[in-house]
Amino acid sequence: MTVGDRAPQGTAGAEARRLVAEGRALLGQGRHAEALGSFQEVCRLDGACWEGWYWSGCAAAHAGEHAAAVAHFTAALERDATLGRAYVQRAYARLRCGETGAARADLLAAARHRGLDDDARWVSALLQLNAGEWATAELSFTQLLPRAGARAGLARTLVAYAQERRGLPQAALASYEQLASDGAASVDDAALHRHALLARRLERHGESAALWRQLAARRPDLPQVGDLAAGAARLASREAARDRDYATALRLLAPDGELPEGVGAGAAEGAPDADDGVYWLSEPGPDEARGEDGTEVYWLSDEDDGPDEDSTSNGGGMSAAQELAELRLHAAWQAVAGGGGGEEDRAQARELLREACLDQPLDPRPLYYLALLAALDGERAQAALLWRRVLRLRPEDRRARLALALLGADGGDAAETAQAAAELTELAAERDPRLGGRERAALALAALQLRAGRWQDAGRLLAPLPPGPLREALAEEVAHRSGSLDAEPGSTADPHRRAVALCRAGHHRTAAKALRGAGPAPDVRTERELARLLRTGALHHAAEERYAEAAQLLGSWGPSTVGDPLDALLLLLGGRREAAVDLLADAVRRSPGDPRLAHTLAVASLSVPAPSPAQWRRCLAAWSAVLHREDFLARVRQEAEARYGTPVSGAAVEAASGRLREALEDLLPAEGEARLLLRRETDGAQALRDCGGLPLPEGGTLVCGPLWIEELGLGGRLSAYVAARPQDEATERLRLAFSTLGLPGARLRAGRMREALDSLADVRCPLCRTRPAPPSLRGRPVECAAGCAGFAAANPAYAELADGRRLFGQDAAALAMEAGLALGASALAGSEPDVAAATTHWRGAVDRAQEVGREARAQGRIAEAAAARAEEFARAEDFDAAVMLLDFAQVFTTGEEHERVCGRLAAQLTARAVHTVNERRGSAESAIADLRRAVTLNPHLLRAQASLAIVRSMQATVLLKSGQTVQAVLTLRTSVAELAEALGYLPENRELSELHDKASERLAQLLPGLVPPPPPPAP
Repeated sequence: MTVGDRAPQGTAGAEARRLVAEGRALLGQGRHAEALGSFQEVCRLDGACWEGWYWSGCAAAHAGEHAAAVAHFTAALERDATLGRAYVQRAYARLRCGETGAARADLLAAARHRGLDDDARWVSALLQLNAGEWATAELSFTQLLPRAGARAGLARTLVAYAQERRGLPQAALASYEQLASDGAASVDDAALHRHALLARRLERHGESAALWRQLAARRPDLPQVGDLAAGAARLASREAARDRDYATALRLLAPDGELPEGVGAGAAEGAPDADDGVYWLSEPGPDEARGEDGTEVYWLSDEDDGPDEDSTSNGGGMSAAQELAELRLHAAWQAVAGGGGGEEDRAQARELLREACLDQPLDPRPLYYLALLAALDGERAQAALLWRRVLRLRPEDRRARLALALLGADGGDAAETAQAAAELTELAAERDPRLGGRERAALALAALQLRAGRWQDAGRLLAPLPPGPLREALAEEVAHRSGSLDAEPGSTADPHRRAVALCRAGHHRTAAKALRGAGPAPDVRTERELARLLRTGALHHAAEERYAEAAQLLGSWGPSTVGDPLDALLLLLGGRREAAVDLLADAVRRSPGDPRLAHTLAVASLSVPAPSPAQWRRCLAAWSAVLHREDFLARVRQEAEARYGTPVSGAAVEAASGRLREALEDLLPAEGEARLLLRRETDGAQALRDCGGLPLPEGGTLVCGPLWIEELGLGGRLSAYVAARPQDEATERLRLAFSTLGLPGARLRAGRMREALDSLADVRCPLCRTRPAPPSLRGRPVECAAGCAGFAAANPAYAELADGRRLFGQDAAALAMEAGLALGASALAGSEPDVAAATTHWRGAVDRAQEVGREARAQGRIAEAAAARAEEFARAEDFDAAVMLLDFAQVFTTGEEHERVCGRLAAQLTARAVHTVNERRGSAESAIADLRRAVTLNPHLLRAQASLAIVRSMQATVLLKSGQTVQAVLTLRTSVAELAEALGYLPENRELSELHDKASERLAQLLPGLVPPPPPPAP
């Protein structure tokens, strides 16, 4: 707040108040001397008044007479010691006079008298900082932060500085980071530099380098800042290099691919420290260290000791340029060795090596590795050129000599090969162990001799070499090609290679014995060689009809020895049926469109003794696939016509297929779900055939069930096929069959409705079934949780549908509806129908139907079942059961189906009434009640209307005979009225008209002259 901006209240006289107002106006106009005169006149008028002295001090301070201002403020305080603002203004004046201690005392007094505003608190905090009271200053600036406004950045900077001086570097760093997060524009140069210095002290060199780079971009006039950034970057680069992160080290040392200017020699001579003018906080600017009265209130002495010695020194005698070259070499190595050696990694490595060559043109290492990359990429000429350049720089480089020799030996012409062999011979003959490359040269020379067919020479070269993978591989190759493998029974050679030697010698059975418990072959080549030799021996045995021996040889070396359906045939003939079935299954997976393989597998599966459940599943899957393939059935038809010499109809083939399916079902075990699985496979194959079959990648289509899809691993293809189809009724059947809903559907079609409904209670995948089922919501099927990993595998038909999970839930509910309807109909069947159970099942079915929008279908089924069973009850004269059943059916129907049920109910009520009257004459009340309800339900039912009139007439006759004339008259009047109403619905009906006339005539006879004639019937 500006000095003198608010006058304290006093009790001076009118003249004094006029002079004070006049002086303040002059003060506001900048006429300080005249204002001072007015205020001094107030002091003369009333010497005990503090106002004149206070405003005199304000005028003197504005005029720059700070000593006089101190005296005037002191006089005001002598007259009123509670004037807080007077203490504040005297503190400002004393600061101008250099009396820092007295100014602090005045500010403390002002605080006691509540005279401090934010400006005064700011000055007080600066004085605390200048006095070294770091904790107090930190607290003061922290309290000022919420109200600091434009000075918030400087306040946080000073908080961080105070924390530094308190020995809290981490807290200070957090304050600087908070300042930076508020926005780069709000951070001044001093704070940025201080932040970088602190990060360097805490060995966060990457952070300090980035901060100094940011500062250097702001202040290009200070080259010392760039040197500080380069020094910090070099330290950060070394840390990354120690961690083997060479790419990061390169980026830190040379952000733009080149060393910053002035850093190439390594030593940053004359790097600035804080005393060189870089640390601006040591000289606060006018806005940073002055109050609004212009008084300097803050001086910071510089305690920074400049950059660390290591940040500017020549580390280890290596210049920055040399460090950069080394980093590029290491980064290139890492790009190829650690990145997988891909095309992008090699391109990156080449670029780094080229830059290293430019950095250090006399260093042969980048050239050597560039040549190596060129050789790996097939650039033989470029590789040879680079290795020759290496030898010009360093003629004794044995690695380059060896590389050139290997390059000439690998694919060169005869002259190059001969020159390479000579060079390798010279390198291999070197006896000095200190010289590297001797063993590698000997190995390469042995490989050359091996390629030339000189097995003995290759063996002599390999013999003195120490063991190693390459040496062992070459030695084995020499032994293999020279035929020197030991096949003697007491040999300690590897059993696989010994078996190879035995097979070559014709001892196949002994070779098979040698392989028992031998484990996997040591390499692919030996494995293939064994398979070839054993299969050849097996075929020789088979040619002589020794199938058991052939099967024994084929099975002696695992599945890798067989790979052809012919091998499966040999295994079958030799009694190894399970192995034959496994082999055929592998063949079918490789060629899923070949019906012959599937047929062979199906037949072979039936030959397995005591098959396990998994083997039964494969057998069922194969037979279902075979019996539903059009191309297979067509081939059977053609062969039958050729065999019998007469045309064979398609119906005959279909009938034979059906009988074969029945025979297969008879073979299945009665226990378990094998027969149910066969039904599901049949349903799935029929659904897939109705949709046109599953297209295969190699052409053609596949018709099969879900087990065969699982066996062939075609679940993903089926998912895409279903997703591409229109979601019509045929696709719905396909979805149900190829999902976990297939088995409940098969149970339902097999008449096992209760099992079907129970299995639909939990339709989760096998993975989810390992966990407890969540509670069902209103009887709905429990489904897989959202994001279930096993849903797609268990339900391939829903896996790729956009709304597959929703459709699955709907289909499950629809299947539960069908099961409930079927159970309801089943409960009504038999000699003792359970109507209560039927209605319970119908209620659940209607709930499921409402979920999937199939209320009309459910109601129609209910109405149909109830009507059919009610007719059966009526034929058995059990009219009570018929009426009760139709009464329950009314509850579950609406609309047309409800009208249909009501019509049937009216007929059954009429039939029960007639039966009651005929069987128990004189019991008319219950019959009349049934008939009244019947005509209410269906007023167009003639039999109900006529029967009601007849029963009323009979009741009137009985009443007359018992002398109850009045009741008889009332009964006849009711009957006449009912007949009149009935003729309104059936106006042309003669029977009703005659009944109306007779009732009216009897009524007239009973009450002649008393009872007015009834109205004529409606036309």
